[in-house]
Amino acid sequence: MAPFGFATGSAPRKPVLLVAESEESIQDTYDAEKWPLAQGALSEVTLRSTGSLRTVRTVAKLRDTDAEALKREVDVMKSLSHPNILELLEVFEDAKSVYLVTEHCTGGTVLRRLTSEHRFEEMQASPLMQQLFRAVRHMHERKLCHRGLQMQGLILATSGELGANTALKVSGFNYACEYDPDQPLREACGPVGYMAPEVIDKEYSNPCDLWSCGVIMFYMLCGYLPFTGSSDKEVMRESHRGAFFFHPKSWGNVSDCAKDLIRALLKRRPVQRYTAVQALHHEWFRGPKKHMDAAALKALGGDAKKIEEHPTDVSTSDLGSLDLELDADPAVEADVPGPLVVHSSARPVLLSETPA
Repeated sequence: MAPFGFATGSAPRKPVLLVAESEESIQDTYDAEKWPLAQGALSEVTLRSTGSLRTVRTVAKLRDTDAEALKREVDVMKSLSHPNILELLEVFEDAKSVYLVTEHCTGGTVLRRLTSEHRFEEMQASPLMQQLFRAVRHMHERKLCHRGLQMQGLILATSGELGANTALKVSGFNYACEYDPDQPLREACGPVGYMAPEVIDKEYSNPCDLWSCGVIMFYMLCGYLPFTGSSDKEVMRESHRGAFFFHPKSWGNVSDCAKDLIRALLKRRPVQRYTAVQALHHEWFRGPKKHMDAAALKALGGDAKKIEEHPTDVSTSDLGSLDLELDADPAVEADVPGPLVVHSSARPVLLSETPA
């Protein structure tokens, strides 16, 4: 069998172009600290003509590389133009690699920032979620489903403190595809922990992206995922069940308004789940500190000025018992069907087996 991306024959031939539109070399256009660029990694390059910085993702052309998936990813990214979606600027290709050149972002991933801060205040999370919903709305208007939304795929355009002017970029389009509202998608794919129940059931459409948004918002505000387990299989079972908790220790300082939006996104039935448009019209985006619950207001003594200065500095002593969110769905306790191949952020897992 010929190596991936090459023509067969006795004499050496030029590599077959998979996604690039010309044979122009990336080294003729960009300068890098070191060539060749590391495969499977992100590299910083400089556009020789202007000195502008760009980021390059280098994809190795191997036998097991999914050429169709790579082409689909490139086509999807080329079709999208939105300030909250990472822009694909150019594509180059040589005998060994495909080079995806994107705009240069310096803020790192949202996950990295969350790891350093443990959790986000509502005033930090609100602008990020608003931009995420705008990106999802843009994709869905074009009948494109992301299917892989996760914290690792959200990029901050610049470094510095999070605030209203922090720009968010959605990336990670390796699972993205077109969809027909009248024809369900049936490929169970996406990062474990972010997949909607209907994706696990292999019958779903674009509402699965809003479930992922709900998981992301939950993660931002408390610092952990709503569906967890000791293995990928257990996480999938919990995601399929759809039960999640607002534990007072972690959620006592979070407004009821924020929790209400999360509930609307993590509806187990897709038809009951918020769309991106509905999410953008939610009152939480009119100012999280205006929607603090009664316990939070009492903890701050009802002082509006104090609330303005310390919007989440509240006590959890009066918040009562554990808040369990569980849809009244007769199938909510159903076991995860199998066997099922799950594409996690680490590796595919067959749910009929015990993951390593």
